[in-house]
Amino acid sequence: MNRDQIDALLNRAYYARLSTMGEKYPYTVPLCYLYHEGKLYFHSRLTGKKMSELTAKPEVCLQIDEIKDLITSSSPCDFNVAYESVIVQGTTAVIDDFGAKGEILLLLAQKYAKGQPLDQMEVDSIKGTALVQVNIETISGKAKKA
Repeated sequence: MNRDQIDALLNRAYYARLSTMGEKYPYTVPLCYLYHEGKLYFHSRLTGKKMSELTAKPEVCLQIDEIKDLITSSSPCDFNVAYESVIVQGTTAVIDDFGAKGEILLLLAQKYAKGQPLDQMEVDSIKGTALVQVNIETISGKAKKA
């Protein structure tokens, strides 16, 4: 995939899988995300395993995909899946600036609202949510057509 195709997938896909380095094993969790101005963002509770992992080791890998079709055949060895997939590696940073945090959280909500009008976010909701920015260091994409 070229960079325009990668960016298009990052803008339209809804789900990512985040992998952290973990203490002993990698830790992977699915999450909602936003791709905005060349960075990825996701929200989290202020505390928990994911945030503990990110605090200890901010290096992450995210995988985003879109399954297009199941490729069937009379031969079991010829079954396959048509897909697009992107792998991102980078480092995370928690966004603490209240204004920037509220702006990105609203953009994230708008992505999933699909045009539905949204109420203004409450101050306590913004304060009670962690916003994590992924600074992309490497990015690659792969696709299989039907």
